[in-house]
Amino acid sequence: MVIRRLVLVGLLMAATPAFAQETPTSPPWHQGGATHHKFEARIAEIQAKLHLTAAQKPLWDNLVLVIKDNMRRRVEHFRAMASAPPQDAPTRLDARLAMLKEEVHGVEQEKAALAPLWSVLDAGQREILSKAIAWHGHHAKMGHHGAGASE
Repeated sequence: MVIRRLVLVGLLMAATPAFAQETPTSPPWHQGGATHHKFEARIAEIQAKLHLTAAQKPLWDNLVLVIKDNMRRRVEHFRAMASAPPQDAPTRLDARLAMLKEEVHGVEQEKAALAPLWSVLDAGQREILSKAIAWHGHHAKMGHHGAGASE
């Protein structure tokens, strides 16, 4: 429950499989690809539901910036993996370990960016933000399934 409230990695994880499936020649997600537009629309939808105050808006913007930066790095990593020559098992495990360490660092950054926003959200806003994240195992989707999907 704490993770569900404090980590907005759902924004990232929801889009990761689609990003990984884009071809290396498709536009990067941050340059207008279809998945980028869905991601931006979902962020705008959540923001609209939150009815952020003028004081909360910069904190939200900072969180979104951190999330987008983490997503950009994740997409770049997946694209690099897709274009890399085949590797032996130890090398693949080293690459996976490096990716997981980077992912942990990204989640820590998101949690740090979320903390100041979370502290100024009212109970209703916290509920909206919490319901926007629907967890499925270790993958999260932003409100497309599970709790909060019908808000």
